[in-house]
Amino acid sequence: PGWEHHPALRPAEAYTGSEHGVAADVRDAVAIVRRTAEAPLTPTLRLRWSWRLDELPSRLPEDTALTHDYLSVALEFNDGRDLSWHWSCSLPEGFAYRCPLDHWRHRESHVVVRSGAADLGRWVDEERPVLADHRAAIGGPAPTRVVRAWLISVSLFQGREGRGEFGRVELLDGNESVRIL
Repeated sequence: PGWEHHPALRPAEAYTGSEHGVAADVRDAVAIVRRTAEAPLTPTLRLRWSWRLDELPSRLPEDTALTHDYLSVALEFNDGRDLSWHWSCSLPEGFAYRCPLDHWRHRESHVVVRSGAADLGRWVDEERPVLADHRAAIGGPAPTRVVRAWLISVSLFQGREGRGEFGRVELLDGNESVRIL
């Protein structure tokens, strides 16, 4: 409840409710669901989430148009851009890049938060400094607010399956917390 398909895409049924939050299972598709998540974008704002990915949809670096299959958590800002944090098969942790797809290149950027298969099948917790990652991945003038959170699952390019589960997702700033999932 509370999640909607991204209006720029045809709905793909890759997500279902689960015991821990939201399960993702995608093959030959792109699925983005989003929900409102309002918070000021301050230097101390952090995104925290837990996930268990069982299968990565790519076996090749995800930063090209032919291999851009991934599972991620993303935030949309009040300037219309979004930043996606994903688990890569091989790109180095901390690597930031613009989306390689023409339609998304001007609005979406990515940060690799985990790399390789070592932790697949286990629940792992992540926490990222939103504004610092924005500066590294997008640069330029910073927006003032986070407006939505997204879950993204892509397996369209290589046709492999991506599977996992997203647990608690929240925005934290000092004593303030916005629970997303």
